[in-house]
Amino acid sequence: MEEFTVNVMKSRVLILFSILGVILITFSSVMYLQGITENNIKSELIKQAEIEKLSQIKDISSHVSSDLDSVIARLTGLEDSKEFQSGKLDNMTEKLVSEKYLEINNIVDRIFVTDAKNIVRINAVPPGENRFLGYDVTNRTYVQNAISSDDLSLSDYSIGLDGKSRLYISNKITTHESGKFEGIVWATVPINSFFSRYYNIDNSSLPFMMVMDKNGTYMISPFPNLVGKSFFSSDVQSFFHNNSEVNRYTRELLAGKSGITSFDFGLGPRTVVYDPVFVNGIPQYYLILVTPNESVYS
Repeated sequence: MEEFTVNVMKSRVLILFSILGVILITFSSVMYLQGITENNIKSELIKQAEIEKLSQIKDISSHVSSDLDSVIARLTGLEDSKEFQSGKLDNMTEKLVSEKYLEINNIVDRIFVTDAKNIVRINAVPPGENRFLGYDVTNRTYVQNAISSDDLSLSDYSIGLDGKSRLYISNKITTHESGKFEGIVWATVPINSFFSRYYNIDNSSLPFMMVMDKNGTYMISPFPNLVGKSFFSSDVQSFFHNNSEVNRYTRELLAGKSGITSFDFGLGPRTVVYDPVFVNGIPQYYLILVTPNESVYS
C-alpha cells in the first residue's frame, strides 16, 4: 500500500512538472511569436512612413521651387519694365516696387533696389522696418556673388543688415538698348518663417526638416548649434559623431540626388529622406526630412 502511494505521488509530480514544462514552452513560444509580430509591425510602420515621407518631401520641394519661381518672375518683370529700363530710380519706380512687394509679401519680407554703385536706393519693407536707404552694401557677400554671376542669382545662407537670416534673390538691371548696368533689384526671403510654412523645423522629438545651401551650410535645423555652420566643419562632424551614413547621404544630396536612409548617431534610430530644390533646372537648396522611429511607433 505504501509503495502504491509513493508511485502515485511520483506520477503526480511528473505530471505537474510536465504541465509546468508545457506552460513554460507555450509561454516562451507566445513571447517569441509576440516579439516577431511586434518587430514585423514596427517594420511595416517604418515602410509606410518611408512611402509617406518620400511623397511629402517631393511635395515640399515642388512648393518651395514654385514659390521661388514666383519671386523670380516678379523681379524679372521689374527689370523688364519701362520704369527700370529708363535708368531712373524715381517715384514711379518706387511705386512699381511697392506694388510687386504686396503681390509676394507672403513669401518675401522686402524688395529693394541698389544702383550701379551698390547703394540702396529703394526698399519696400513691412511697416516699422529699417529701409537702410543710402547704405553701401558693396562688401556684403551676397552682393559680390550677384555681381559676379549671371543676371539672376540666388544666395546661400546670408545675414542681413538687421542681423536676420535670409535668402537673397537678385536680378541685374541692364538696359536692353545699350546693355548698360544700372543696378540690381532684390527680393529677400526670411529663412525661418519661409521654411516653417512647409514642415516642423523646431521640435526634434517629432518629424522635422533641415535645409542646407549649396555650400552644405545648415540654414534650418531644430539643433541651433548647427545653423549657419557647414556640414563639413569639425563642430558639425563631431555633433554627428562622424557617422559614415550621415556623411554618405549628405554628399549624395549635395550632388543633387534624392534618397532615403536610416541611422542612429546617439539620439535613437532615425529614418531620413532627402531631396534637392531645383530652380531654373539647377539644384539650389537641399531638404532633409528626419523622422524619429519612436514617433512612428507611438
